[in-house]
Amino acid sequence: MKMKQMMIISALCGAILLTSCGTAATTGDTTVEPTTAATTTEDGTTAAETTAAGTTETTAAGTTAVPETETTAVESGANLKRLEPVYAAEAFDTSDSAEVTRCLAFGMTAAEVAIVRGLARLAERALPELAAASPDENVVFSTPSLALALGMLAQGAEGATREELLTALDQPEDGDWMASLIAALNVSWEEEDLPELTIESSRALWLQDGYRLRAEYGEMASRVWHADINVWAPGERDAAHETIGQWYEEKSHGLLPASTVPDDLPNEGTSLILLDALYYKAQWLESFDARGTEADIFRLADGEVVPVLMMLKQLQAQRALVRDDYQIAQLPMAGGYQFVVALPTGERGADELLADKDFRRDFMASSMSTKEYDIMWQLPKLDLALGADLLPLLPKLGVTTAMSAEADFGALFEDARPGDFVLDVLRQDARLLLDEDGVEAAAVTLAAVKATAMPSVCETLEMRLDRPFIAEIRSEGGLPLFSMVVRDPGVRP
Repeated sequence: MKMKQMMIISALCGAILLTSCGTAATTGDTTVEPTTAATTTEDGTTAAETTAAGTTETTAAGTTAVPETETTAVESGANLKRLEPVYAAEAFDTSDSAEVTRCLAFGMTAAEVAIVRGLARLAERALPELAAASPDENVVFSTPSLALALGMLAQGAEGATREELLTALDQPEDGDWMASLIAALNVSWEEEDLPELTIESSRALWLQDGYRLRAEYGEMASRVWHADINVWAPGERDAAHETIGQWYEEKSHGLLPASTVPDDLPNEGTSLILLDALYYKAQWLESFDARGTEADIFRLADGEVVPVLMMLKQLQAQRALVRDDYQIAQLPMAGGYQFVVALPTGERGADELLADKDFRRDFMASSMSTKEYDIMWQLPKLDLALGADLLPLLPKLGVTTAMSAEADFGALFEDARPGDFVLDVLRQDARLLLDEDGVEAAAVTLAAVKATAMPSVCETLEMRLDRPFIAEIRSEGGLPLFSMVVRDPGVRP
């Protein structure tokens, strides 16, 4: 039984790793595809549940006993190969009302408050930089998606590269914050006569055949981050590009079409692509009456006037913050979320306000002034989109080593040395729609790591045993059971 369990564990690792010669690792001609799910406990840890014939049991010591699981043959051919994750997205079961309530109240415990504060500080630093980099475009951006993508990079980094990423994230070093945040970002709230809320957080890894993930990293990606792990061969670049595009479209519920993926990704130099997607759809606590929506005008920063569809609604006894040259108010949404709006009212425009630390402090504050107002909202319907290159943002956050010759991703790849891999691409594509019913938004953050040198190709070795040879049958521990010198095979046709 012990030997059988060892074989199964070996097969499970093979489903995550690649062999050094660039093929999907298997046990014989099979690979294990366990069918399991996970639940998140009250303290944010992950425990396994049985969903099929196989059972994954987490012991008191925290180790995982792998069940005796039937194996299925690895599919081969020209189609893109996919390795099934140990835990899939189905692990986030939001049907339990108690779990949904806990997710909706995320930010209430001391640990969750620290996570929220770190994300708020990241947003406070990133938004002005993105606005300055796109002065003539709308800016829509997801901080959690960027944070989780950088978190996946940080957990694969070592040395100064890791320290810089962790400092930029302003989150705990152990990475447990990622599991807590992911659990909170998977919510489905549907109650009769109440506004609906859906939040979905997804991840995927795309590894080029020939590179090997570290076993620890692959296990963490699949078990803790619930990330799909995929492999593409250099000759399957077009298929990989197409399938990644389908992932974009599926995880964004169509807001980001497959064509969003840059045409040159992946390419021959791409070793690994990390993807994080966030989808959000929520109704207003009180919907706008579509009959009140009218054609109106919107004045651009340069003074040009453009037509818009303006929605109207009045809310009574709402708290707001009023300063000399801006005012901040919020529209309540499903699940306790708020649509927070800062409106310039003086000589300074939106970009000038973003450069003001006092304004950013007011805007990022979790609570408004205690003074209440009857607010007449006139809000235009929105369709915002932005594809942003985030690499220039990283030095502003103190991250420089990851893109340099000193980059150290030793915890990500097997046998990686400092300088072997660098962060080559970091971008986020986002879209947001707003109408009388509520808000629908999606973002995908893509991080691509490339090798500074292509992996060595295994030399073909021919073992044609057509002459006397020496052989031995030995155990895994090195015990020689049978040793031999074969001078004549002894079998005749």
